[in-house]
Amino acid sequence: MKKISNRLLTILKIIKKTNVIADIGTDHAIIPCYIIKNKLAKKCIATDIKENIIFRLKDELSNNLLKEEFEKIDFRVGSGLKVLGKYEANVIIISGMGCDLIKDILSNINEYKFKYLIISPQTKICEFRKFIINKKLKIIKEYLIKDAEKFYFIFKIKKSILKIKYKNFEYLYSRNLIKEKNTYLIEYIKKSIFEYKRIFNITNKESIKEYIDLSIKTLKRMGVKYDL
Repeated sequence: MKKISNRLLTILKIIKKTNVIADIGTDHAIIPCYIIKNKLAKKCIATDIKENIIFRLKDELSNNLLKEEFEKIDFRVGSGLKVLGKYEANVIIISGMGCDLIKDILSNINEYKFKYLIISPQTKICEFRKFIINKKLKIIKEYLIKDAEKFYFIFKIKKSILKIKYKNFEYLYSRNLIKEKNTYLIEYIKKSIFEYKRIFNITNKESIKEYIDLSIKTLKRMGVKYDL
């Protein structure tokens, strides 16, 4: 089995013992293998849209897992949540995909019953937060890690009766992480300001200048001084 990255390890640490966990777009099936080996669930559903990937994984893991472990992983071919029963999984995990694809997968998420989602989008984090809030879902916890010089946001999400209100800077940089004064977030914001300034110098767009101002104000809220 491949080495577990810090990102995947953080996702796995969020999980509490439950009955059924679904890993959507399982890739190398690292998450299902870890879940079953560490008895975090009685069953894990591993899905992928490509049949050849599932076929390969089943072949590989049948030789690398104990028989009783292998039998607890249910491999399924299909797109997104379409292969998942609406009352089947207690926890749904989606990681390593872009925001647009995740939004498409979660388009009818409110039809499903679950304890919580663990989602780690690769792109458009601000847009993803807005999507979650508009779906009347609640971000219970956010995690920000750095792995191989790249930042990864990981969300633990539950259903909510009411639509939570966020301010612009909270959509951009996370209500939870700002309150925590997360050190990785401070580094991430400073890096973002540097990139925004580079783009502004080329385009001179007022919208980019607004992002710079919002970023600096967010740092001040976290007690961090920043001079342009």
